[in-house]
Amino acid sequence: MSTLKDIAGSIDPRYGTGVTKVWYMKASFFRDGNMGHEWLEEQGLVPTLATLEQTHTLVGTLDIDNPEEAWQMMQGEFWSPRGEANSFIRELGLRHTSMSVGDIVQKDDTLFLVDGIGFKKLGS
Repeated sequence: MSTLKDIAGSIDPRYGTGVTKVWYMKASFFRDGNMGHEWLEEQGLVPTLATLEQTHTLVGTLDIDNPEEAWQMMQGEFWSPRGEANSFIRELGLRHTSMSVGDIVQKDDTLFLVDGIGFKKLGS
């Protein structure tokens, strides 16, 4: 199986290295996750460190500190401009290449949920 580093490491050496984790929503969570933080909170579905693997799949790591930078790097036109990540995404059981509302950036034990505008820091 390929890795994020295999797919995009030649584009930018920060892909697939570092400790900032990128988690994409599983297909089963996509409809709710894509509604954003407020919806997830109302429904009692906000992911936590303990539940993250139930709702999301680890795509890989980035050598960055800023969630906004992670969002930009994980847009398909940057890390998969000619569809290089298509089979990788399918192998992971995912359906989207570009980071979307509901996806998560993890820095140490802190989760940042992509929201309609910006990020929502979870668990605080």
